[in-house]
Amino acid sequence: MDTYVAEGGGASEAARLEALQGGLDANTLRYLNRLGVRPGDVCLEIGAGGGSVACWMARMVGPSGSVVATDLDTDQFAAAAADHANLIVRTEDVAQGVAAHPDGRLFDLAHARLVIGHVRDHDRAIANIIQVVRPGGWVLIEDADFLWLGLNEQPIYPERAMPVYFRVWKAVSEFLQVRGFDVNWGRKLAHRMAEAGFSDVAGEAVALIGNSQVTVAMRQTIARFGPDVVRLQHLSSEDLNACLQALEAPGTIFTGSPLFSVWGRRRARDA
Repeated sequence: MDTYVAEGGGASEAARLEALQGGLDANTLRYLNRLGVRPGDVCLEIGAGGGSVACWMARMVGPSGSVVATDLDTDQFAAAAADHANLIVRTEDVAQGVAAHPDGRLFDLAHARLVIGHVRDHDRAIANIIQVVRPGGWVLIEDADFLWLGLNEQPIYPERAMPVYFRVWKAVSEFLQVRGFDVNWGRKLAHRMAEAGFSDVAGEAVALIGNSQVTVAMRQTIARFGPDVVRLQHLSSEDLNACLQALEAPGTIFTGSPLFSVWGRRRARDA
């Protein structure tokens, strides 16, 4: 069985990753600044996507530091990484294992955004991360939670767009859930990190409102999986098209699913 719910994505994946970076990087970098990314640090970026966070880390740690950026598909950020001599690109599956820095050092800080939620064995992935972080080092994990599903609605303006949007998103979410995605994963993240051996576990959950890049990313996600749901006859093509048009319409104000950003330290006794 594959370890990931969804892999690949074709030519549209680069645009989706760019939209996610544009919508989510501001908060991610705020958290990383709070935890501290300092000159000389050795950092790990898991599921680097388009590479924006990994490149930011490389600038922060400077020539005396080093960043390892991993993904199943490194083509999306290889060109950007080439501009940073202290950025190492590595093809790696967090679900199978995570290697230490090439020189054998453990990492001062590791980050994964919208990665662990797509791995079927969450606990194994988290355990793989913590073992390559030094005692006292920080780990920041960020994952979505489809919280609005439990309310049977999702905030979107104008309100007339909400029924068709929610019908489509609910059908797509159910499709992902059947394939192994835990739609409630974000809210469980802090507890699972504590159980994995992290101390000082804390974080934030943020639902972005009217963020155009998050809206674009959601539209692309629905466009990617929607046709499969239509073929399974769990959704009409008319509803799918109406939903995509609503997300693209000028004046639409969309509220995304909450993103849970949780950080913690590796305990010294785990060394």
